[in-house]
Amino acid sequence: MSYRKNHYIPEFYLKNFTNDDNHFYVFDKLKRYKNCSFDYKSPGQICFEMGRNILFNETKDSNDTLERVTYNYFDGLHHETIKQLVESDINEFRWTEKN
Repeated sequence: MSYRKNHYIPEFYLKNFTNDDNHFYVFDKLKRYKNCSFDYKSPGQICFEMGRNILFNETKDSNDTLERVTYNYFDGLHHETIKQLVESDINEFRWTEKN
């Protein structure tokens, strides 16, 4: 089975902190004692683990339902709320039952 990147902080959320070329500086705590502790990366390059959301049953068969169904559903809901927050003026945004 080939594993794919599973982000524990969704890319749609991270993209709200990027500059015009869709990158930001990331502090690498493992390099902190070296001269170069900041890296310039895109949201797709950070906050992930390969195959993090793959579940295995007793016979070692894999199942990606957790990611495909559950996480996609909730990420879709949160994406809309985050988008509304980002696109609205701080004085205009109003919480509703939907968001």
